[in-house]
Parts: sequence; structure tokens; C-alpha cells
Amino acid sequence: GPSLHDASGLVAMSSSSSRAVLRSAGLSLISGADVTVSPRPDKPTLELRSRSTTDSALPINIYAEADSSPAASQKLRQPTGLGLMPSYSAPRLRPSSAKLEPQPTVARNTRALKRHTTLDSKVRRLLESPEPGYCEEVPHPAIKDLADFQAASLCGRVTEKEDRYQPYFSGKRMDFSKLGQFDELPHNIGVHCQRGKKDDSPNQDDFFVLQTNEWLFCGVADGHGENGHKVSHFVQEQLPQAILQRLKLGHFANWRTSVVGAVDEVQTKLQKQIPDEASESGSTASMTFLSKDESGAWKFQSAFIGDSVIVYARRPRDALTFQVELVTSTHRPDRQDEFQRISRSNGEVIPADDPALPSRLRVPGGDMAMSRALGDLEAQQYGMCCEPEFPTECQLKEEDEHLIIL
Repeated sequence: GPSLHDASGLVAMSSSSSRAVLRSAGLSLISGADVTVSPRPDKPTLELRSRSTTDSALPINIYAEADSSPAASQKLRQPTGLGLMPSYSAPRLRPSSAKLEPQPTVARNTRALKRHTTLDSKVRRLLESPEPGYCEEVPHPAIKDLADFQAASLCGRVTEKEDRYQPYFSGKRMDFSKLGQFDELPHNIGVHCQRGKKDDSPNQDDFFVLQTNEWLFCGVADGHGENGHKVSHFVQEQLPQAILQRLKLGHFANWRTSVVGAVDEVQTKLQKQIPDEASESGSTASMTFLSKDESGAWKFQSAFIGDSVIVYARRPRDALTFQVELVTSTHRPDRQDEFQRISRSNGEVIPADDPALPSRLRVPGGDMAMSRALGDLEAQQYGMCCEPEFPTECQLKEEDEHLIIL
């Protein structure tokens, strides 16, 4: 099931790398049994709650405690509680009695980081790596349509068949453009993407970052199935390009209609260009778009398909508490509206025996834990769809601190 420690990611990262995300933010994940749960008032506190009204959506309180001992910073292990199962848009069909005991705790690492890492410094470090070809100057395909915006880009490179022999947790090869420009742009961005621990599967995650002075466009794609890495890379290249083409025509004021039209276009391209690979393989897509409104304030818009989550945290000026929100409602087969669509298509939902695990959609080629994805052409007749969902957009107050994690 989706949880804070296994969300796919960008601006923090891929499914197996949230610990690295916490470390890059000066945080470490430790067991709730190791620290006092009640926070002291002089230390910042993070409180995370799903917006679900169902009993299967579990609230989590995350307390930030000072971490001054070297031993505590080494306790980077999984929390002992069960994972989140968020669903705020509709009640789930089955209740869950899962509890979070003890509550997972995020402890601030007070030791100074060895270096200030930015996207530009990350790329420079990779270029200096003794391993050749890890990072190359190749602009994202969407850049060619945005020459007048002088956009900088960083994205995952296509996964080759031999990449399945790469060591577990090895980093993904990346392409970039406009080296040196990210440091001059408004937002601080961190990226990490690495292979998991599937013996016969390469890294199937992918990502993109496109940025100008006027907007920031980020996204992640998590592939599944034998050719999931091919579908996720196709989505990573084609979807932002199709969205930006439409946004440019609408003067960047038509986010929802641009995403809906682009998703339909990319799904049609999958059917025509790589039908064999996309037949029983697919990819999620979660994206965020930050742009300035008429008053000059930053506006946060997002869209998602599947089970790659988006987390938004805000700390008001002079406040100790970050208000953390899971803004996505994961597309699971047993979500009420998803189940109804699957039932109308004569599909079958397999309930999970363990409340911490997701239900699954049964298809001829096996089963899958999500009910929406790009690709998965054979599963469409059983209720799978690729319709995007749009969380509520919000304005980012300049005086507040903001953190967005995909």
C-alpha cells in the first residue's frame, strides 16, 4: 500500500529512496519506540493526515525531535507501523482495523551537511564520475517547443535491457540541458531515482523537471509489467511535451483541459507506436505545475493517474508546525467509484487479505494494484482507465515555507 516511505518520487524521489530524501532534507526516519512521542514546544512538529473520511485511511502524526547522537542518525529503518491507505474522494468498500503503533517519527538531523547540493552541483558531480555516460547533455523533447522560454531540463534516460544487470539501488542515468541555470531559478529542487530489488527487472521509474523563471513542471512515472520501463519512459517524454504545447496555446491558463487532452493523445500514441510493449504493461503519472497568477503569486496545480502520490507541506511564518497533506487519492480497485466502473466492465477486484496491502484488479495477464494507468491496453476492457484526477489547486504564500514531494 502507499505510504510515506514508499512513495515514488521527484523533488524527492523514487519508490525505494524516500530515506535518501529525508537525509537530503536533514531528516532521518526512526522507530516510534525510540523517542518520546509527545513533542516539546520548542521544536518543530510535522503533522500528516490523509483527507479521507473513511475508516481505512489512517492518520499519522510525525514529530520532529532533535537528533544529536550519531547512533540515532544511523537508525534508518522501516517504521514499525503499517502503511497508509488514503482515499478521501469516496469511501472504500472494506473497512480496515490497521493501527499505527508505535507512530513513525521523523527526527531532524542537526549535523551540518557536507555540501549544499543543487541540481547543477548534482549534474556536475555526475559528469566528473569515473563511470562514463551516467549523465549527458541531451535536452528533454519538450524543450524544442519552448525555445523562447529558455527552459532548463533534467530527466531520466531510456532504460536499456542490460540495465537489469545493474546493482540493486543503483542510480538512474539522466539527461540534462542548460547546466548552471537551475541555481539561478526560483525554486530549490532535489531529484533521486534508483533501481529497486527486482531480480529480472531494471529500474522502471522515470521523472522529468522542466523549469523557467515563470513556471516549474515536474513529474514522475512508475512503470509496471514486463515492459513497464519502456512505457514509463514513453510517458515521461511524450506527456509533458503534449501538455506544454496545449498550455502555451492557452497562455498557461488551461491546466485541466491541457492535461486531459494530452493524456488522450499519449494513450493513442501508445496504441499506435508501441502496442506490443503497452499491451500488458503500463505506467502511472503524477505531475505538479507551479506558475505565477495575475498577482504574481505562485499557484500550485497537480494531476495524477494511478498510485504515485503527491505530498504537500506548508509551514506558516513563525510557526513550529508543518501542515502536511497527502493531496492524491490513490486509484485502487476497491475505491468506491473505481470499483463501480470495474464492475460495469465485468472486471474483477481481488480483495487483499492483509489490510496493509492494496486490493488488485484481475486481468488475463495477471493482476495489478492500481485501477488507472497509461498503457495496459488489454486491461482497458476490464475497467482500467487513464482518466487523470485533479487535486484542489492552491496559492503558495510567499512568506511561508513550502515542500512538495512526488
